[in-house]
Amino acid sequence: AKRLYIMVTRWDARLTFLVVLVSVLLANELLWLFGRQYSEAFAPFIILAISVFITTIPGPTGAFLQMTNRQRVDAINALVFFIISPLVQWLFVLWLGWIGVAVGVLVAAILINALQVIEIKYFYKFHPFQRDHLVFTILATMVLVFCAMISMEYALLYRILILVGILAAFFVYIYFKRTPNDEMLLKMILPKKWFS
Repeated sequence: AKRLYIMVTRWDARLTFLVVLVSVLLANELLWLFGRQYSEAFAPFIILAISVFITTIPGPTGAFLQMTNRQRVDAINALVFFIISPLVQWLFVLWLGWIGVAVGVLVAAILINALQVIEIKYFYKFHPFQRDHLVFTILATMVLVFCAMISMEYALLYRILILVGILAAFFVYIYFKRTPNDEMLLKMILPKKWFS
């Protein structure tokens, strides 16, 4: 279970990074799909997109607890999240205004994920934070913050060029950092002709 959990966590974070990267760099354009008036939601959209990535970093913690016969623990976690999330959002709304709701969602998700990682470490004596996963998540988070900062300032063409450059670097990184477990997973999901 440990090896599978760590492998799923790595790929979950990697694939989520790609979706969030596109969402952050093309945030205005995505919001405009629903109407120009939604461009006011740019900052919360960016914060919520990055929070989606941050919540994938520790992996499918809740699902892992449920699958390993810890449903009661996961139910208590859900209750804790149900209490903490509105409270944290309310505190951040007082401090930051309506953007505080998005920041509150991010903080509450980080807190509940941290709790679940501690529980997994306690019950099963492992965690998903191997060195390569930590390096990737730190680099990816830095890239997402950088992209969030430039997303409003640069024209669409420049943001697309930046996106292409980051995607190229991402695939080079994935190619050189792949493990035997990654190879096994890719062989299970990709067509066999790609490996002949």
